[in-house]
Amino acid sequence: MLERIFPSDVLYFISFLYRKDLFTLEDLGPIFESFFIESPALKNSRPVPKIIFPCPFHPMKTYYSKEMGEADLLDRTFHFLLMPKNRDEFVNLKIRAIEQEKFLLEKFQRIYPEKNLLGRVLNIDAGYVSLDQVILSTTKPYYHRLYLGEGVYGELELYYQNHNFQAFPWSYPDYQNENHKRVFKQMREFLKIHLNPVEIT
Repeated sequence: MLERIFPSDVLYFISFLYRKDLFTLEDLGPIFESFFIESPALKNSRPVPKIIFPCPFHPMKTYYSKEMGEADLLDRTFHFLLMPKNRDEFVNLKIRAIEQEKFLLEKFQRIYPEKNLLGRVLNIDAGYVSLDQVILSTTKPYYHRLYLGEGVYGELELYYQNHNFQAFPWSYPDYQNENHKRVFKQMREFLKIHLNPVEIT
């Protein structure tokens, strides 16, 4: 008789693409924590355990500048939650990211009407690292994305093989970057230690 096999926990991360004239790196910490602060496992943990990796390589700046403003104003960082969590929270994480983007746009439109802000002031991408994958959340369907529910899809961005994360033909250029893949491998090692898996290399 077949039995369901439930997956191991993962490390969630948030990729922030932000306008340097509106946000500092320090501003992003509380925003990141707001996604997890209500979690029962974190209620007694202040501050929320995290690690931050700046991302100097970001070839998509020009693309996002059409919505967010001049490419030179944009910067990027990865924030990782240093606590394994259940994958079932992934859809809700994306929904909250969308809500936060809308809230911040409306807030800064009120504060800086002279800037004529029309698109997002903060791009929030939610994802997770597992022992075998890096997954991103998105609201756009495509052939390599699986529907997860509530209008949210999961994109398989990287897979782990031969002791490193590997890219797909569709993987975003910044996720194919070797420095970024080393970051995800480092986070995988952290996750592996905390999960103490058996027969996983």
